[in-house]
Amino acid sequence: MKTALYFLFSLLFLAACNDSTIEKKASKIVPETSNTANTKLALSVQGMVCKMGCGGSIRKELLATNAVEKVDVDFVEDKESQLITVYYNNSRSSKDKLLKVINEMNDKQFTAQAISESSYISAKK
Repeated sequence: MKTALYFLFSLLFLAACNDSTIEKKASKIVPETSNTANTKLALSVQGMVCKMGCGGSIRKELLATNAVEKVDVDFVEDKESQLITVYYNNSRSSKDKLLKVINEMNDKQFTAQAISESSYISAKK
């Protein structure tokens, strides 16, 4: 009985580790492309209630565009509008596209408006 169980588990283990599974996982790896920022965008965002939740969600969505290098959230409690600074590559996205990402999040919970946009030289190499 022990031999039969050992054989069954060995067979199951070998079947789970076949090469086709490894090849499928390896083929899903996407090479990283450059998102080095060359533009700094300051935004006024309304509808935020906390830095960690709202700010983190906004940061995550912007970084997912693969055009944004960094997002700084300057959250001040009880302030109607919060300052968010986005450092992005303007050849991969635009101010309007980034605003659309924020404005359409969480069933349009946030309202973002551009304050300023300027050239930026990234320290990222």
